[in-house]
Amino acid sequence: MKDKHRFYAACLIAVLALGAIGIGYATGTLPLHKQSAFVTEPLNTTDTIQAHTKTTAPKKKNCACCTERMAKIRERMAKIRTQKQPKKNESIN
Repeated sequence: MKDKHRFYAACLIAVLALGAIGIGYATGTLPLHKQSAFVTEPLNTTDTIQAHTKTTAPKKKNCACCTERMAKIRERMAKIRTQKQPKKNESIN
């Protein structure tokens, strides 16, 4: 009887662990690539920085809604810049 209880307990733990791992990968909370703790050769930092910063440009859409939205954003940013510039000049003088 004790053997069955131990077997069922081990199975329950295994099922819970597999479920937790599945949920972790599904939600993206678990790391997909494991980095080794020991490095055998020195790393070139410029290569690693360039590898991590490579991104692709988003595709531009040819619709009117995007251009209108970007124009509004540019207007807001210009207004913010003009409001901040006098403050900078006052603090310098």
